Amino acid sequence: MSGIWTTLDGLPRRVKGRYDLETVDLEPVRADAGAEVGAVVEVVPASRVGTVERVHVTAQWRGGEVVVSGEVAPGRIGFYTWDAGLAEREGLDGSRYRGWSGVADVADLGEVVEDVKVLREAGAP
Repeated sequence: MSGIWTTLDGLPRRVKGRYDLETVDLEPVRADAGAEVGAVVEVVPASRVGTVERVHVTAQWRGGEVVVSGEVAPGRIGFYTWDAGLAEREGLDGSRYRGWSGVADVADLGEVVEDVKVLREAGAP
């Protein structure tokens, strides 16, 4: 799945909202912009956080490129795209300004490419 990923206490975890990965505060805090309003975000010491990576997964679907955003049901993924032609052909929800989104069967995806960029190494200050 596309997104920001890390390990926390050795287990993979998708980072949602914005985290201060350097803090030593263990108290829950309210999430800021980018997270669900009122969501509680766990703030953890950097020593518990592993390497932080940006994962970007793209695929071909019905003649256009999509970005895989996550599994929505077994064998089904959510995606988004900025391909206006694909959006029009397939009747996707969205707009030219915020992109279009949809759901597809995993079996219908082709040329899946995962690009991983390390944002912060484990143990880095």
